Amino acid sequence: MKKMSALLIFLSLLLLGALLSGCSFRLGTMTAISTRNIKLDEVDLDKLPQVKNITGTDSRFAIFIIPLGIPTLQGAVDDALAKGNGDLIIDGVVTREGWTAILFGQNSISITGNVINTKGGK
Repeated sequence: MKKMSALLIFLSLLLLGALLSGCSFRLGTMTAISTRNIKLDEVDLDKLPQVKNITGTDSRFAIFIIPLGIPTLQGAVDDALAKGNGDLIIDGVVTREGWTAILFGQNSISITGNVINTKGGK
């Protein structure tokens, strides 16, 4: 009887762990990335002020394992550029995160980097 109870508790914890899970992994590093048209031939990036460590995120929810959209890198970059009031991200790190809580979850892509406004510093 004790073995059956221990097995039942183990299986319950295993199921709970499968239903409440999450992960995060790094997709890559970008030297420079933007979703806007910019001209870099007339700009010295080293002399422009940078807004450091800005994070932009694009997230979508899922219900019953059915995604309610797909997060995009473009959405994450646009969010970071809006937060940093710029048009170029340098030294960006792209990550993908996801979590699930029983029947509800979320997937997201985020980018963290330094935002520069190339049009404001000619």
